Amino acid sequence: MLSRLKSKMKNCRACKILFAVFLVMTGIGFCVLFFYFFSAKYSPFPLSPLFSKPFQNTSIITSPSSFPAPPRAIPHGKIGFTVSQSDKTKPQFGKGFIDPYDPAKGQSQIVTIGVKDEQPITQVTAVLKTDNAVSQPVSFKLINGPDIDGIWQGSWLLDDTYLYTYNLVLTAVSARGKSSVEITLR
Repeated sequence: MLSRLKSKMKNCRACKILFAVFLVMTGIGFCVLFFYFFSAKYSPFPLSPLFSKPFQNTSIITSPSSFPAPPRAIPHGKIGFTVSQSDKTKPQFGKGFIDPYDPAKGQSQIVTIGVKDEQPITQVTAVLKTDNAVSQPVSFKLINGPDIDGIWQGSWLLDDTYLYTYNLVLTAVSARGKSSVEITLR
């Protein structure tokens, strides 16, 4: 009778599945116990009074994601750029240059930009946003061409760092309205 029972169990598919489930559950149980006992000495919270020591000299450790990412590298010298705008009912910015793109603190920076519109451009200004400051608007001067399609230029002294925030906001005004673009430089 015992031999017949053994042969039935050998061929029983449900028994094999039950045995596999038993092995998996046993393995999971051993893993849980292993991590419970061996991680107790490294855990900031005592898991069991038998396996943990009282807190001594605890401090808050911030996660690496709370630190800012390192700044990206930026180009050096005079760099050209092009502005594209979908609203054609207001002044349009075109090609421009920033010289130098990466000025040292206290160094002068010059921005030159083409601006056109059906009506004469009456004003072009720029605001520079950096790590710790937003500059006052800087007025540009028309240096070449007519006021409906000319080249405008402005300059300023950079007095802040730009490791993380470095944006240029250009604004042009004509009788048809005011147009602004913000260019992320870093």
